[in-house]
Amino acid sequence: MRNTISYINEQLYNTLVASKEILGGCSQEISNCLDNAINKLNAPIQLAIIGKISSSKSTLVNAILGASDIVATGKAELTYNVNWLKYGSLDDDIKIVFKDGTFDIKPRKEWTRLANRLSDEEAIENEEPKQYIDKIKYIEVPYPSEILKYVNIIDTPGLYSYYRKDSENTISFLKEVKPDAVIMLFTKSILSEDMETLSKFQEKASETQRLFNLNPLNAIGMLAKMDECWKFSEKENPYSVCRRVIEDLKRENPILNTTFFEIQPISAMLALASTFVKEDFSLLSNLAKLDDNNIENMFKSKRHFLAGAGCITLTQEELKQLIGHYGLYGLYAIVTFIKQHNSCLPEDLALYLEQISGFKQFRKILLAHFRDRAVLIKTQNYVSEIIHTCEKVRNATNDIFTKELIDKVQIKIMTMLMSIHEYAEWHYLAKIYNGDFNHLEKNMVEEYKMICGENGNSVIDKLSLDPKSNVQDMRAKASERASYWNIQYNVARIRKPKDAELCKVMSESYKVLGQRIDEMAQKEKEAKEILNMAHAFFYGE
Repeated sequence: MRNTISYINEQLYNTLVASKEILGGCSQEISNCLDNAINKLNAPIQLAIIGKISSSKSTLVNAILGASDIVATGKAELTYNVNWLKYGSLDDDIKIVFKDGTFDIKPRKEWTRLANRLSDEEAIENEEPKQYIDKIKYIEVPYPSEILKYVNIIDTPGLYSYYRKDSENTISFLKEVKPDAVIMLFTKSILSEDMETLSKFQEKASETQRLFNLNPLNAIGMLAKMDECWKFSEKENPYSVCRRVIEDLKRENPILNTTFFEIQPISAMLALASTFVKEDFSLLSNLAKLDDNNIENMFKSKRHFLAGAGCITLTQEELKQLIGHYGLYGLYAIVTFIKQHNSCLPEDLALYLEQISGFKQFRKILLAHFRDRAVLIKTQNYVSEIIHTCEKVRNATNDIFTKELIDKVQIKIMTMLMSIHEYAEWHYLAKIYNGDFNHLEKNMVEEYKMICGENGNSVIDKLSLDPKSNVQDMRAKASERASYWNIQYNVARIRKPKDAELCKVMSESYKVLGQRIDEMAQKEKEAKEILNMAHAFFYGE
């Protein structure tokens, strides 16, 4: 089985280099665009986290990276400048990139002061640093988290800030940098300000500038602070409550369906809380010794909880620490879990928090939709930028020879990409999300999304099979659907030429999946033979 990422990168690299040769020196602007794409081929995907102030953006970043103190968090408007987290050592310096294109290198200990808002007193006492901070475009911060090898995380200042400049900085930064993907956080609902922000990303590109657009291929929405929907008196799972809220929001705002792949409930605080479990475990175990009557009283509100220090062997300071780490819902869920599992270990509790916080599902989507598809997302963005630049230069010149060379470059790039099945599959998926195939029956569109991996990347997911299905079932289903869509392709070529290529790609997708099933089945057989040999070696026949 070929390495898809390496294959696409190699093909794209060769095509971009060949395109530069075709172009010669007729357009420095297109040449620079090609160079930029070549230089970024092996770079991690750029994922921006955006949302209103105090929507748990920085807390979510910390949860993704698995530590509580990477990015400053709190109830105040802390994040002032864009933080661009990349893989590196804690011993590495930070890089300050300014709005005028220059940069500066600073010791890591300067990061908090430069990234976060100064108090009024600090601003008065440090006028020079304040002026320095205002010139910053973003701050590159190295951190040794494995996911940063594949995904760079961009933490942005809050939208709709009291400090208007913060919101303006975030919007202008995103439109200029054009990150590969975005996670947008909402809290409790989606406000008119949120819809206004979304509309700014859905504007049509001008002739001179390709705007950054949000769509289901590059954007995920998060309904944050899920735990705050919980009420002890109702005892309902906040995840379920938020799922109903999301469905209502989608019905009320159709733009959400064409903007985000998914809107997922999450409590970033609870997701991050899993990092505190080991140090808090004895306190949590003591809390779980409460009888039902005391639980009834203490979990009515935070005020009741903090007033209940006399019920257990915990001080009010310890209760404050717990409520700060886990919130009221988190603590109630933890107490219930420990009571139901007598031999509960810290690691069991940490996994449970990941599950009830929505973080486990979020991480699955994050990795499958962004990290595992990084090469396709980046390729799509590079090609879009190149094609847009070619069109801009072509429209601005009257030289026929230059126009012909530009046409050759565009044809070469698109011909190469469409010859790669994974890209062709992605290309038509983008068209579906863009509304180009709204005339198709819903079942056909849903099946195309499914075979592309939108419902999951396993063979079971792509073929919509029972989890107990065996390899023979998988082969049969893949072969049947490949044959079906090949027939539909032949019919569509005559009756509906516009749909023919989509049918052809679907048929090819099932053929490719069938080949990979055969390859993996063979590898499984070889692995079993090796295991049998090892077992015989160690233990005899």
